[in-house]
Amino acid sequence: MRIIPRNNWVHVDLENVEAECESLVLLPEDYKKNEPHYSVVRIKFPLAEYSVGDMVIVPTHIIQDIEVKGEMVHLIQSNHIMAIVQ
Repeated sequence: MRIIPRNNWVHVDLENVEAECESLVLLPEDYKKNEPHYSVVRIKFPLAEYSVGDMVIVPTHIIQDIEVKGEMVHLIQSNHIMAIVQ
C-alpha cells in the first residue's frame, strides 16, 4: 500500500527514541505514562524541503494516526515541523 499525502500533509514514521525501563514502584494496571510534548518522526514521502528518511521534531499532539487496510498511517501537517535532526 502506498500513501500519497496531499494539501500540506506529510506521511511519517514514529521514531522510538525512549527506552522502556522496568518500574521499581508498583503502579495500577490502568496507569498510562504521560506522552512527551514533542516527538521525533521520520519523513516517509519526499517534499520540497525534506527528503525521505529525514528526522524532524513535531508536537506530539498533532500526529494523526489513521488505520488504512489494517495498517497504521501517521500524518502531520508540514507547517508543524519545528526542526530537522541531523
